[in-house]
Amino acid sequence: MKKEVFIFVMMLIVKCSYAQDAVDLGLSVKWGNMNIGASDPFEPGEIFAWGEVEPKDSKDNCTWEKYFDTKQISKRYSSYSVSFNIFHDRGGYSSIKGHRSYDVAKKRLGGNWRMPTLEEFKEVLNSCTIQMLFNKEKDIYYFKVIGPNSNSIIIPLTRTYGYSQERHRGCVLWSTTMDSYGSDMDAYVAEFDRGYSSIMSIQKLWRCYGAAIRPVYDYLNDSDNSGDVAAKKWKEALKYVKAYNESSENPLTKLSYLEKADSILEEIEKMPNLKSERLDKVRALRKQIKSAMEEYEDV
Repeated sequence: MKKEVFIFVMMLIVKCSYAQDAVDLGLSVKWGNMNIGASDPFEPGEIFAWGEVEPKDSKDNCTWEKYFDTKQISKRYSSYSVSFNIFHDRGGYSSIKGHRSYDVAKKRLGGNWRMPTLEEFKEVLNSCTIQMLFNKEKDIYYFKVIGPNSNSIIIPLTRTYGYSQERHRGCVLWSTTMDSYGSDMDAYVAEFDRGYSSIMSIQKLWRCYGAAIRPVYDYLNDSDNSGDVAAKKWKEALKYVKAYNESSENPLTKLSYLEKADSILEEIEKMPNLKSERLDKVRALRKQIKSAMEEYEDV
């Protein structure tokens, strides 16, 4: 029984270790500290076509033929003409902002998390200092975005699917905004490129192509801060659960880790306005902790 509890709790830790930190750069939204699908700010994360919520595994899957919104394709020589079912400039939608069916940040993270808009990327471009740096320990280049308040986030090098070859020298991040004034085949992206003097620029990309996603937290539209507080307490509880799983110390010490984790989770459970999915997750982990604590009844 004890081994089963251990494995289940570790699975929860792995699943929740990717929780985003909302970094205040002094802008209109807070920015996630890593890409969707990453477990570390230096990891590239997963690659998505615009408006799709399942990741792409190769450039071969980033074509109009395999794109979810494609209605009809006309091809003449090397030129494409594509019509769409949902997102188009003839009365269709032109943004996926906050839409759970198409905004993967909203779907994955919930709450006030979502993908950034074109205007929010422009705010970064116009208000932040952007540097390209080298991490000797990890042996990789990366970009550092420093906000007006001196807080910063890391932008890693990522793959971009859909070009004649995969690109690795920079990072391309989707916005929620489609190019409804030009070709509705395109959506806007922020491109960080170590080959350009300006480092960051606003570009357009075919929506069927694959790029990374950096979430934002829309704190100005948050009715209360219970979500932020719950997230911080959740991470604190997971630290104690992880300490319990990895500890080879005496039983009293291991039991104390469980008791501390359970106490924190109890605080979260009592919070007002807690979203049901978070509450279910808290209760599931508390149940596993209670089960593990039974192993120490004679201690």
